[in-house]
Amino acid sequence: ATDGNLNAYRDLYDLSVGGVSVSNYFRLQGLDTDGVTPVPAYTNLLDVESLVDHMLITFYTGDRDGAGSTFTAPRPNNYITIFSRADPDGFKHFEHDSEHSLNTGDSDMVLPLLHERAPDSANWVYFAAHYLHEMLTDCPEYVVAFGDRAHKHMFNEGVMTPLNAVSRLMSRAAEIDMAIIAESARWGDGNDRGPPLNKHDHWEPAVTACATWLQSRTPTVLAQLRGQGWYPSIDAPVFSQHGGTFTDSTQLTISSAHTVYYTTDGSDPRQILTGAARGLFYASPITLNRSAVVKARALSSGGEWSALNEAIFLRQGPSPLRITEVMYNPRNPDG
Repeated sequence: ATDGNLNAYRDLYDLSVGGVSVSNYFRLQGLDTDGVTPVPAYTNLLDVESLVDHMLITFYTGDRDGAGSTFTAPRPNNYITIFSRADPDGFKHFEHDSEHSLNTGDSDMVLPLLHERAPDSANWVYFAAHYLHEMLTDCPEYVVAFGDRAHKHMFNEGVMTPLNAVSRLMSRAAEIDMAIIAESARWGDGNDRGPPLNKHDHWEPAVTACATWLQSRTPTVLAQLRGQGWYPSIDAPVFSQHGGTFTDSTQLTISSAHTVYYTTDGSDPRQILTGAARGLFYASPITLNRSAVVKARALSSGGEWSALNEAIFLRQGPSPLRITEVMYNPRNPDG
């Protein structure tokens, strides 16, 4: 610990070592066994979204030199996590020093660290995000949350969809278009390379190759996640319009090969813990005549829920705000 101590981190480890039960999953978040009620005596150690996002970045980019390093396993590498002692809201996990990623990383970082690559990672001294994630996958509620977050990022113009990922890559490359000349001299000429690396012959083809690699990355990672049981085998329902604005009213159609349940109040159509349906059964197009957060899941005949699909719809109309008077009271220049 660079500041403070490892007490909270040790508590996080102790509550996750050997696998996480549903009750411990909620306790890690400072909640009672119902998954909703805060318990003052419990410290919130687990920020689920931060952990899932960290793992998805690792899996998507193929970062092989981070918390699940293939170079140093079972010891994690280039891993940073922080925790607020003043206002505990779970550990936050960060990507760091990730040059062994994207088209220079590992194609499959989803391959379990604990059971197949580094069994000794269960040791306290090696505790990091990968181990925590794999222990949490013993808990069905975490797997649901993980799948929901993966769907958010990998569908409907999310950050891990091909178009957006490539666009972000090219934007970053453009920012350093000229600076890379000095950088290539630093690394290409300074390490006894021959011929020296340069912008035109090496950097630009590398950017193009990475963009090509990203084009197929999303379906590749989804298949890997499904192979581990970390993403549902059935597809999430699809909206005819994925959110946006409308004026008076709009018709929303939901498509799926399975039964669909939905809500328009922002709640989950799946009941936590029991897994029962608590939303409305979808049978025909939904008429929206006011702003709404629509959430939907598909339910297979075998009882498997899909990931959550959600979208925000905003009704636009005449503004109720009217400017009826303007008060002008300038500051006294002498005071």
